[in-house]
Amino acid sequence: MRNVVEKALGPLRRMVSTLVGSRFERRVYVSRTGLTEGLLRRGGLGFLSTRPLSNEEVFLRELDLAEKTVFDIGAANGLTTLFFARKVGPAGRVIAFEPNPRSNAGIHDHIELNGFSNVSVFSTGIGEEASTVEFLYCPDRPALGTANPELQKKRRSLPGTKTVMVDIDSLDHLISENDLPSPDFIKLDVEGLELFALRGMARTLENHRPKLMVELHGQREEEVALFLLERGYRLLQVEEQLELTRDNLERDLHGHIFATKEDL
Repeated sequence: MRNVVEKALGPLRRMVSTLVGSRFERRVYVSRTGLTEGLLRRGGLGFLSTRPLSNEEVFLRELDLAEKTVFDIGAANGLTTLFFARKVGPAGRVIAFEPNPRSNAGIHDHIELNGFSNVSVFSTGIGEEASTVEFLYCPDRPALGTANPELQKKRRSLPGTKTVMVDIDSLDHLISENDLPSPDFIKLDVEGLELFALRGMARTLENHRPKLMVELHGQREEEVALFLLERGYRLLQVEEQLELTRDNLERDLHGHIFATKEDL
């Protein structure tokens, strides 16, 4: 029932955020809601009231990430990055990837506001191989930025959309090129380019076996699931708490997939 209510209220919240968000764009406050509760935020409406955590947020909150290395791929303006920075603790490390220059600056701002020293931020997007692509984004809704041409067609009509050229590279290459630590957990939210990002981290998945949380966006979901299953991962559809196998992939895949090579 809570999921139904949250789904119904989602568009209303987004509309309110869009209408009044610019007025509070520079306001700094202590967040009262979501995974950033108790942390400093700039902008948004997290100061208004508390709300129930979504199933995804509850799942993330309950993960044991103490002293782990987390890769936040598709970090938007850094709210999940803040959550992970607190979750891993001073002995852990968070590496955030966000190609949108405006959102990337927001990550740095949020890190500085909260005094975290365990976060590194990259301005390169994650894909299958090195390239430069057009990135479409809406300044008032940073989480909707995408380099996926199909999603761009749908989102160009949103008020105030802008485009910028961004660099993309594979995670395997970036880890090697920058001598990055191997990830224990990867959050992947790349707005419809999940399959390509996963292909570009195949060596990392094979060698280091990180757990993953993959957000699906209506693009090649079954291929994403099969890619992970073929590499020995077990998959859980987070919202429904349903284990995914080859036998039930024809269902309507949506939401978030948790992938692990351990028992679910």
